[in-house]
Amino acid sequence: MPATSEIHTEELHREGACEKAEETHLMAAEEKKSFGVLCDERGYLDQVQYIMQHGRRKGDRTGTGVISVFGAQARYSLRDQFPLLTTKRVFWKGILEELLWFIKGSTNAKELSEKGVKIWEANGSRDFLDNLGFTDREEGDLGTRVRFPVETLWGRVHKHACRLHGTRCRPAAEGH
Repeated sequence: MPATSEIHTEELHREGACEKAEETHLMAAEEKKSFGVLCDERGYLDQVQYIMQHGRRKGDRTGTGVISVFGAQARYSLRDQFPLLTTKRVFWKGILEELLWFIKGSTNAKELSEKGVKIWEANGSRDFLDNLGFTDREEGDLGTRVRFPVETLWGRVHKHACRLHGTRCRPAAEGH
């Protein structure tokens, strides 16, 4: 099964392109049957169906098992859309609040909890922190386990942006 990005073309990013693409894109008859690969969510659902039909069943540590296909990939364009599946209910406000919280560099789970986002609450509870030996941390403080990956990501983004624009990158210690 090809990755979704291998089938995408620039014309698909224009308005209404998914409906028009079947007429304009040259594909084999079998590919036309699973035409949805050209539109991100439909492509994801087609890929799930492909894995369910052609995947190999394996055991796992949880005992529930997995069905997998070697090398299946999914890539999504961020040009005109956000890669969020709408075939299930999604706590959109929570996603945005958590993203902004990450970008801000906060590690205080209470900030999210006050906004109705409870996903990090257990990891910042007094019992959880004490059991891990973090008795000196305030309740809600998740520490560097959240901050470090985000700072690492932003450092990489900054480095690539500098290369792209041909500017000299200054290390984080110099104020970035």
